[in-house]
Amino acid sequence: MSSSNILTLLKRIQIHFFIFGLIYLVSVGCVTINQNHKIMNETVFRGSMDHVWMAAEKALANYPISESNRDSGVLKTDFLRGSQCWQSPTKTDKYSAGVRCSLSLQLIKMPHNGVRVRVNKSLQLIRDFISEPENIPNDGMEEMSILYRIDRELTIEKEISTNN
Repeated sequence: MSSSNILTLLKRIQIHFFIFGLIYLVSVGCVTINQNHKIMNETVFRGSMDHVWMAAEKALANYPISESNRDSGVLKTDFLRGSQCWQSPTKTDKYSAGVRCSLSLQLIKMPHNGVRVRVNKSLQLIRDFISEPENIPNDGMEEMSILYRIDRELTIEKEISTNN
């Protein structure tokens, strides 16, 4: 093979790599990333409804409770104002005074000694007295924190009962 044929072949390879690279960049560059990630706000705990209910009440001990109905499995907190709302450590700016938040827990008895706990955080912005509150997107960190606290309370309760 002569050197001119080798140079021609190398130029063709470079052109092909350039074209494929360009197609790849255009196709990947046009993809939008979905910012609506799934919030992990529910889990199933093993144990009786009474034990999980008491653990949920302990997890919400620092919140003002507005509704506690064991028969329907609902625990709700009162609305908290701006600076009282729990904020993710990743957020640098504080909530304004027009922001309010509340938590709602739904406990559902499952078969085989399990209880499904669903935590929903309502985060709202109140602009004035006339307009309706606007829902603010939530990162789901507080919901995961509440589920973690319930799990820890159940673990502590189990360890105490096995050691006695």
